[in-house]
Amino acid sequence: MRFYLGFFLVCAILVSLPARSLEIDEKLTFRILKLSHSTDTVLTNRGIEDGVAVGDHAKWFITVGVVARAVVIKASPTRSVWSVYKKIDKSYIKEDMVLNLKITPPVKLTTDPSKVFAKTVNAGRVHDYNKIPLAENANDLDKPIELPDMTDEDRRELEAIYAKSTAQISMDDRLWEIWSQLHIGNLAVQNSADVSSINDTEGAHTYFDLSLGIEKYFEDFDTWYGPLSFYPMLHFTKHNSISIDGMSVSSTVFEWGMGFRYHFFNPPNLTGGVSLFLGMNLGLGIARETREDQQDAASDINEPTIKGKTWYFAFESGIKYYWMSGLGIRASLDWYRRREEYDPEDLTATTTVIRRRVVRGPRIAIGISYRF
Repeated sequence: MRFYLGFFLVCAILVSLPARSLEIDEKLTFRILKLSHSTDTVLTNRGIEDGVAVGDHAKWFITVGVVARAVVIKASPTRSVWSVYKKIDKSYIKEDMVLNLKITPPVKLTTDPSKVFAKTVNAGRVHDYNKIPLAENANDLDKPIELPDMTDEDRRELEAIYAKSTAQISMDDRLWEIWSQLHIGNLAVQNSADVSSINDTEGAHTYFDLSLGIEKYFEDFDTWYGPLSFYPMLHFTKHNSISIDGMSVSSTVFEWGMGFRYHFFNPPNLTGGVSLFLGMNLGLGIARETREDQQDAASDINEPTIKGKTWYFAFESGIKYYWMSGLGIRASLDWYRRREEYDPEDLTATTTVIRRRVVRGPRIAIGISYRF
């Protein structure tokens, strides 16, 4: 129980972290940490936690006036990389310099992808700045601005900076994911029959099982369906136990189903940051159970394998994290309910009683995934 409470507490803390983006005309003080040789690309000490987002345009200024205009091309929780496309006073663009910025409406940038530094770093995953809508009178320059050319030295220098950061990169071209999850749980079990002469029994069901799935994401997170993902899945459970009276029970359940997840806090298409989700899945399957009396091999209790059918559903909450390679990890906590029903013909030669089993309770799952 303490573990479950701790899990929910961590999720609550993550959700409460600041993630608000800066609005037009908002101001922020920042420090230049690193910059390329040409001073066209700059690393600052402000990031997502401060409201800075990829695609933000800003004027950099000091008390005497504006010194430059730049756009964010990459952001991590505590760092951001800016491309400086207009310099008014280059002398103020240097390491350890403290400046102010003011968020401005976007301006037109070049459509030439060779001008965009993100192309080299993101291995082809270029942020499309031309999708940024222009506010009225936003293009206050004479012609569209081209992002500055970068020398090989600039690229090597900035790539070294990126290697030491946890910058968030869009995975909009990797909208499919293969994942696997291992469940560990301690569920309550209730056995019942449709006649009053057979008493109900209750107990515990400790086990592990494996789930596999293929998940589909959407590119545009800003649409109503953008935070959603959908997936088909397979679920396999195998459990072996020995009761107190010496009865060995081996059960296997194979299920298939569909599910969806709703993501929040961060889009699920970013690396270097956590994304929280809520979801549900449901389906059906088959169950097999074999019983054997370990104390008396000739006992009448021994039965061949009995077969049944199952229905299940689960509500879940969890967290995901991805790396630039497309690999990801996840953890979830769900509430699972499975109903099993066994044919009387499989139970004994004489009974006509339908046996049912309901398995329900919380489960913890950990897993890995790959985006492609």
